[in-house]
Amino acid sequence: MLQIDQVVHVEGFGYNYRDDAIVPAREGPFVLKSGISKRIWLTFRTRGIEVEPGDYTSTVTISRQGEAVATVPVKLRVWPVRFPDDTTLHSNSWSYLDEAPVVGHEADAARDLVDHYNTSMTVNHRYLPKPAPDAAGNLPPMDFTKLSGLIDLNPETRLWLIWPGFEFGFDRIGTSAFGGPVWENAFTQYVIQMRDFLATKGIGTDQFAWYWIDEPGDEKWNEVYLPASRMLKKVDPNMLVWADPTPRVTAKSLEAGLPYVDMICPSLGNVTEKGGSSLFLRTKLPSWMYVCASEKNAPPFGYYRWFSWKTWDYGLSGVGMWVYTDSRATTLSDYTTGVSYAMVYGGKAGMIGSKRWDAWRQGIADYEYLHMLSEAVAEAKAAGRAAAAVTRAEIILTDGVAEVIGEEPYAGPVNGSDTADRLRVEILQCLVDLRG
Repeated sequence: MLQIDQVVHVEGFGYNYRDDAIVPAREGPFVLKSGISKRIWLTFRTRGIEVEPGDYTSTVTISRQGEAVATVPVKLRVWPVRFPDDTTLHSNSWSYLDEAPVVGHEADAARDLVDHYNTSMTVNHRYLPKPAPDAAGNLPPMDFTKLSGLIDLNPETRLWLIWPGFEFGFDRIGTSAFGGPVWENAFTQYVIQMRDFLATKGIGTDQFAWYWIDEPGDEKWNEVYLPASRMLKKVDPNMLVWADPTPRVTAKSLEAGLPYVDMICPSLGNVTEKGGSSLFLRTKLPSWMYVCASEKNAPPFGYYRWFSWKTWDYGLSGVGMWVYTDSRATTLSDYTTGVSYAMVYGGKAGMIGSKRWDAWRQGIADYEYLHMLSEAVAEAKAAGRAAAAVTRAEIILTDGVAEVIGEEPYAGPVNGSDTADRLRVEILQCLVDLRG
């Protein structure tokens, strides 16, 4: 399926005009006035569609008053390689579907998230029932209607991150204070009711994780995150805990959390400051990494696509980018509704994507191709075949990855996008050769 869009300028803070928003044709015709250039964005969607390998050609025609004045040849190559339906790399973009740009277009946003390989959904505390225990900490049955609707909208989500907002006083679970016998009783019934409700929706304990506080510092980590996690493991050791600690959490504190926190998702700076990813690789389940402040001035490759290559290099298995959309993304300017950090804008007829959002998707696909290549190398070596292709592939997985990542710790090289595009083709050719 071919989707035709146009790229338009947005206004980032600092009065910077960026070529970013990808506006679908449904928003109106593309009119090219005299002396003005416009970028047309073609997206070929093949997910879930069986397409025969080979080269497909077509032509884009530009007309004036019904008369063709220019043509642009288009060639699409389909390789004899099957991209998996489910990506290996987990991805989370804190996609709150109750933000202003999404309201009324929730189904569009849910589809858009799937199209961009978003595997994880953060359940904002606004979707969760507020417990009202009695004096002994006993909870009546809670109302999960709003959460049920969110789950129904996103059936392909593989990991639900339950964020009850403990930093906003919800850590007391409706009791007078955090901790103590009454709180323990309320907490136990709260997490059990949540677990049992999710089970009715077909979501097992390996498909959701508790995310008590967003970006806890050292104090909140030791005084709230770890006690709540310890208590959770007493109630049901199969329930999971996910955390995104800030760099303020010390290595000693993180070490203390390893028995109770199953996945740690540090910021890129946290990984760098802790001396590499060795500590985060010791969690029970593979850890993640995230970045935030995805504002319009961030380069699509160096901040978005590059990040998945960095995650591969560190040996982590999940990425996070804050944020999919926010309440200020109803316009394309930071000088109307305020500075927005969204990757997706609100539109009259649905969501409007961006070059940054598409670059994020590209990075996740790059990670998958690297994973596929690594597995194909192992299989070829075990079978004793395709020695030349194995050598080429191993160079890509070492020197190629290093070239894309570059020397800077927080951004990719200027020409990194060209290198990643070239390696994508080389990886596909290697996959064909390795598999015969």
